[in-house]
Amino acid sequence: MEKGKILVIEDEDGIREVVSEALHLYGHDVAVCPSGSAALKRLREERFDLVITDLVLPECDGFEILKYINEQGINTPVIVLSGYLAGDAKEKALSLGATQYLQKPVSVKELIDIVRSFV
Repeated sequence: MEKGKILVIEDEDGIREVVSEALHLYGHDVAVCPSGSAALKRLREERFDLVITDLVLPECDGFEILKYINEQGINTPVIVLSGYLAGDAKEKALSLGATQYLQKPVSVKELIDIVRSFV
């Protein structure tokens, strides 16, 4: 039984695979994008129940993804997974509409628990 349609935007293969496999095991329909430009294309073509994005991405970053979602009026929660330790990245992401900001590395259990609160 599918619970939600989730877009995972992550350029690191290992993290992308672990996150997408875990979400799939919990019954979610998961789409993955390894770059910001690929994610923007998917967001133009499809609607998602949740977006999970890194901030550091090839071609355009997670901040640009958040700006696009805001500008287009897309009403989708966004979880940011980031390796940034600086508080200003968290503040900027939240000010651009991120619903949650999680520091990498994040446990799969913690991520799944948070995802459950959205979809």
